[in-house]
Amino acid sequence: VMSGLPREVLRWLQSLALTFPVKNLRRDFANGYIVADIFSKFYPQEVAMHSFENAAGLSRKMANWDLLERFFRKHSIPISRAIINDVIHCRQDAAIPLVEAIYTFLTNKSIQVVRPVKDTTAPAYTRPTAAQVVREAIPTSEIPNAPTNQAKAAAALDQHKKQLFEKRLEDPAPRFPVSKPKVRPKDRSKKLEAMETRGSSHEVLFNEIQVRQVQTKVHQLRLGRPSVDPVQPESTNAEAQPTVGATPTPSDLSVMEVLSDCVQGHTSHWGEAETQARHYPDPVFSFVSELINLPDDIVSEVYANLSTKDDSLADACLSAPREFLKLFVTFLPVLHFPADSLAFASTINLLMSVGGRMVGKDAMVAEGFFRELVLPRIVQLLKGDSSKIEALLGIMYSYCANTVSSHISSIKALQELSDSMDMFVCCLSKLISMEASFSEDLLDLYMFYCVAGMHVSSPTVRAAALSMLTTIGHHRMDLVVGEMDRLEVLVNDTWWEVQLQLLHIASMMIDTETQIESAIQIVQGVLEQRTLSPHVLSVGLASLARNMYKTDSLRQILVKSMLNAREDILSSLFEADLETSQLGNRALTREWHAATVARTVTAQVLDEGLESLEMNHLLIYRTALRSARNENIPEWQTWLDETKELIYASLCDEDVVYLASHVIEEMCAFLPNEASQTFPYLLTSLRLLFPHGPIECRQYVRDLLLALYRLGDPIQVAIHQLLRQCTTDMLRDGLGEGILEE
Repeated sequence: VMSGLPREVLRWLQSLALTFPVKNLRRDFANGYIVADIFSKFYPQEVAMHSFENAAGLSRKMANWDLLERFFRKHSIPISRAIINDVIHCRQDAAIPLVEAIYTFLTNKSIQVVRPVKDTTAPAYTRPTAAQVVREAIPTSEIPNAPTNQAKAAAALDQHKKQLFEKRLEDPAPRFPVSKPKVRPKDRSKKLEAMETRGSSHEVLFNEIQVRQVQTKVHQLRLGRPSVDPVQPESTNAEAQPTVGATPTPSDLSVMEVLSDCVQGHTSHWGEAETQARHYPDPVFSFVSELINLPDDIVSEVYANLSTKDDSLADACLSAPREFLKLFVTFLPVLHFPADSLAFASTINLLMSVGGRMVGKDAMVAEGFFRELVLPRIVQLLKGDSSKIEALLGIMYSYCANTVSSHISSIKALQELSDSMDMFVCCLSKLISMEASFSEDLLDLYMFYCVAGMHVSSPTVRAAALSMLTTIGHHRMDLVVGEMDRLEVLVNDTWWEVQLQLLHIASMMIDTETQIESAIQIVQGVLEQRTLSPHVLSVGLASLARNMYKTDSLRQILVKSMLNAREDILSSLFEADLETSQLGNRALTREWHAATVARTVTAQVLDEGLESLEMNHLLIYRTALRSARNENIPEWQTWLDETKELIYASLCDEDVVYLASHVIEEMCAFLPNEASQTFPYLLTSLRLLFPHGPIECRQYVRDLLLALYRLGDPIQVAIHQLLRQCTTDMLRDGLGEGILEE
């Protein structure tokens, strides 16, 4: 497995203490993860391992190697794209030059390599055949691309023929084993002669086959239905006869003719891609082949033109299964493009538009064609990239009638073709959001697979199953209540998506006032986990905050989860939350009752007997004041009476003085009259700080007084009165700078 690699390189590789040991060069280096691991040992600031994924999928391989290629170009590492392609597709001995190049670059040592001499005297029948050469040139792991594969196959066959010709010139005598000719037994030959004699005496006669011209379309014969356009009697009017060379009607055009008409008018604007496109005689084939190189404006223009022909394409696709299949085979390579590319999105829209037109004309035929000819190919694409699932399933639903029965049939057809329950449950989690209406049968179908997916080993599938339960609950909450035992088991799940879905389900139950206590237990179990991510905390708090007023227990749980969060996480959560709030999206500060939250924090401080406020207390106070509303003034006044001593005392704490000064400034701006009445407590803190208190605290307080003075009356008058009560030593220390001068 490690043969071919020099011993010194092998020893160096084993000394690096890699995350995963190298056991098979061809397989282990294919996705680039170990290459990134090697360079991260020498360039830890430039190669971050969290950007790479140790996966076998082609999309992840390409993503890993794209990052590595940028690093190679930056440092001029001599590793070509040809070597990378060979390594990705696990070609024989492809990883050896790659590892040697990495070793030479990182160690500045040269390698003395003695390659084994190939035996050129081997018999001809041991050499590779043409089929083997083509298979090696086009690995099965490569993205299907008909033009590229044809070019590779042609080049490989030409090279193979050239090598065979050279070998025959060197050794014209064939090296095949000579076998003796078989002799037919005499008795057997006599029997054969007798059979031939008897057979010649009897002559077999066949009736003439009568051929009748059929006017009905092929797909209508298969469905057992009469033609939409019944056969008319022959007309005697000469004008009714078609004229040779006349322009065909849109219904007579094939799929490729409709596509060619849309594409041909734009080939002159392709720029550099036009030169490459000349290698392909068909304009549609040229367009699809060079689509990745075309500018976005050209792509948009061509697809806009194609979208105007969706009705003609639908007619052509309905005419025969072969025409329908041509449409999808033509654009199949584009469905392998990245999900965020313009070409991929435009192709999805085009195929869905044609599907809608076909369903409007003949829903049964459109659905039958799609399931038999295209759905198997869609299933293969669903296995590749999870980011494309929703778009590909949208195509499936566009080729069936928008009815519950048709959707159930499509789901069952998808299930029959899916060899993975995990993938099928993930598909259902996307399809359920596309349903316009539900019947009991459809709800039962989704519920069955929802329950089946809740306890599989894959955390992503568990989360997908729970997301279906949220949608089901909006139609039948009793079905959700029936699964409470299973939900309580999932409370201890550490996967963030599962935690997030559980919080959504609990929020939905509290919204509808269904088993509130059970829902609160789910919330408490999830929020008390140590592995809770900031994203789950943010979204969970935002979805639950609007229900804080319903129960004291829920309010205390949510406030406790904020207080127990790390200071940096809570700070970043509030900052991002305020920005989201300004954009009008759902955010914690738009949903919570700010005064109620502030009072709950103070109540927990007093219950715990804390003598001073901590960072998270002040963070919540500051954010609550910033999001405060005027209609809650009485409750804010109560909070101020309960908290004023703790807030002013925080000015003497070097760890929290910065936040305390911000809270006081926000408090005076929001409640100027009430806050000015609390300045005697501020004076107490000033006397503790000036002139011998901590330097940092004194500087923050000087800035605070100046900021408060600029708020205007009544705070400005209160600040003047406050400074008159200060001693000379306090004022001499800089207290009141910028205020007394005025």
